[in-house]
Amino acid sequence: AERAERLLHHESAAGQRLLIGALVFHLLWRGHVDRLERIVLRIDALCRQSLAAPATMLRWWGVGTTVKALLGHVDAARADAQAALALIDAEPRLAPQRAGTLLQAMFVALASVDAATARRHMEQAALVLHPDNAFDRTTYEHQRGMLALLEGDTPTALRLMRAAVASARASGFQMREHIALIANALAAAHSGEHAEAQQALDQVFSHPMFAACRWHHWVGGCVASYAALLRDDDAGLLQHLRAALHDARECGYRHG
Repeated sequence: AERAERLLHHESAAGQRLLIGALVFHLLWRGHVDRLERIVLRIDALCRQSLAAPATMLRWWGVGTTVKALLGHVDAARADAQAALALIDAEPRLAPQRAGTLLQAMFVALASVDAATARRHMEQAALVLHPDNAFDRTTYEHQRGMLALLEGDTPTALRLMRAAVASARASGFQMREHIALIANALAAAHSGEHAEAQQALDQVFSHPMFAACRWHHWVGGCVASYAALLRDDDAGLLQHLRAALHDARECGYRHG
C-alpha cells in the first residue's frame, strides 16, 4: 500500500496511476479511511485531466462507485456509476462490463434507499449477465436479496441470501462469501430465524476474511447487534455494539 501510494505522485502516465485506484479497497477493508479519502480526491482529480484508456477509466469508476457508496457519499457514487454507463454506451468494446456496471449502479440505489431505481438496474443487469461470470452472478443474487429486504419481502430476501452464500462459495471469492454470510445473518434475524442467524454469524466471526477486514468487524458487529436485539439478548446486543463502535471510531467508519 505504501509503495502504491507513492506511485500516485510519480509523473508517469495518468492511466498507470489510475490503475492504483484499487488501493482504496485495501484501505477501506483495513480501516484507513482518512488516507483513503485523500487518495480518492487525488484520483478523481486525475480523472478530470486524464486521457487514459476507456477501460482504465471504467475500472476506477467501478472502484469509486463502490467505495463512495459504502462511505455514504452517494451523490458522488451515483455520478461515477452514470459516467461508467455512459462510457460503455460509447465504447462497444466495453460491452462485457455492462452487467457489473449496472450492478454497481444498483448498489448505489440501494445505498440511497431508492428501490425503484435499484429494481430498474437489476432488471437491466439480468438481461446481460453472463452465466460464466461467477462474481457478477453472486453479486446479483446478494443485491436482489437486499432489494427484497428494502421492499419488505422478507421470505424472498432470506431465500436469495441463502442462494448468494451458496453461489459465493462456489465462485471461490472469499470476500464475496463473507459479505453473503453477513447478509444471510441479517435476513435470517429479520425473518425470526434466530438459529440460522446465529449459525451464519458464527461463520462470519470465524471466517479468514474477518481477521483481514476491519470493515466487516463494523458491519458484522452491527448485524450481530441487530440479531441480538430481535431475540431479546440485551447482553449480546451491548457486547457486539460496543465492539462495532470501537472499530468504527478507531478506523474512521463514520457512515452509519
